[in-house]
Amino acid sequence: MQLSLPKAALPGVSVDNLHLLDDTCRVTDSPTHVTAQTGLQECGTIQNTSAHDKLTFINEIIANQVTYENGAVRGTTFRKRFQCEFLRQYEVSQGKDILYNIPSPRVQIVNANNSFTFEMHMFTSADFTATYKSDNFPLQVLHSDRIHYGLSVQSPLGNMELFALHCVSTPTMDPDDSPKVTIIQDGCDIDPTLTRDSTRSTDMALYFSIQAFTFPDSVDSNLVYLHCTMVICLKDDLNSRCREGCISARRRRDVGGDGRARRDSSNDLQQTVTQGPVRVLRDQEADSNIPVVGVAVGAVVGLASLLLLVVAVILVRRKRAKAQAKDFIGESSKVAIW
Repeated sequence: MQLSLPKAALPGVSVDNLHLLDDTCRVTDSPTHVTAQTGLQECGTIQNTSAHDKLTFINEIIANQVTYENGAVRGTTFRKRFQCEFLRQYEVSQGKDILYNIPSPRVQIVNANNSFTFEMHMFTSADFTATYKSDNFPLQVLHSDRIHYGLSVQSPLGNMELFALHCVSTPTMDPDDSPKVTIIQDGCDIDPTLTRDSTRSTDMALYFSIQAFTFPDSVDSNLVYLHCTMVICLKDDLNSRCREGCISARRRRDVGGDGRARRDSSNDLQQTVTQGPVRVLRDQEADSNIPVVGVAVGAVVGLASLLLLVVAVILVRRKRAKAQAKDFIGESSKVAIW
């Protein structure tokens, strides 16, 4: 985003003092204008999502009054808000480039002094050494191929362990959409083709492979997104969800049908990450060249054939209910997706 203002419109404003919401981001000036410029995830830019399916990115040019050593206050307080709006949905027809939403592979949760980065990546092969990048999506695979993906968490704490709570697949970025294929539920492997690579998995990284599949009752039956909910727990917490492991349907019935064997520990922290899409090619598509364009989630500008790729930053404040979890979870949290 960029905004230029004529200096003639800034009487009494200290141009040298102009900055954005992040006061380390300063404006540039020419003899006649001042210009502010920022990326959509930089300089304190705020993202809002409206009910009209628009993404709005907001920042401000700010100048505070200057207090001099002799106590004099000079200059005029100035705030000018500027924003950009982007549509999230487009209708496309055959013969034009097809636009796909490409979700971020990582979500960062900041709690007090601790930062936890949940990641989900798709790998190019079963050795889990190379990951696909955002510009590789949508991945194009055959029905005979397997999809390799990994879950991991980066944490400053050394006494943590990672648990795959749920993994589902839908034809959209919404994990609650329908139709839905359940891969892992309550820590139990549900899909019969799912395999875990136990030799490469660690306390904070898990690796899986699954046979490619499609959704016959979906509008786009060959489009597949994966959504996984991860939980990290303290290793020495005997009441953690990680310690419970797989909670089968029979076990849930045995404890009263409430879906839990016992209440999760207040020290547990969980997050859902989405990856995709994967496009499972039909036989007639395997030898054809269909134009596809991956669009990073955050914004799309449809102006002729122009595409703007952005990564959204979402800040969410959370409060923990229990004081005993402060050292691990903290009183408030911030979630960032990039």
